[in-house]
Amino acid sequence: MGIIGQGPGRDAAINPYAEDPTAMVIKNLGPAPVSIRIEEKRLLVQTIDLEAQRRLRFPLSKDEMVFFDTDGMSDVKLKFIRIRETTSLQK
Repeated sequence: MGIIGQGPGRDAAINPYAEDPTAMVIKNLGPAPVSIRIEEKRLLVQTIDLEAQRRLRFPLSKDEMVFFDTDGMSDVKLKFIRIRETTSLQK
């Protein structure tokens, strides 16, 4: 996973599993809220506000990028999880 600096208080994450169905887990470790901006092909898809010390999991599609915006001091921990399709066992 890579983090791209977009300026003071603005960073982006690159999904290492972009070719597969993916979920992202993010925890705001800092004292300030963080705005999570999800864009697809430079178009805003969704904005999520994550309060301090909260955790969130959400799915990502192949072409989505995630940006983090904050006005205060913040620290986030994030993890990308490859979602594997499960198949039922045949008897």
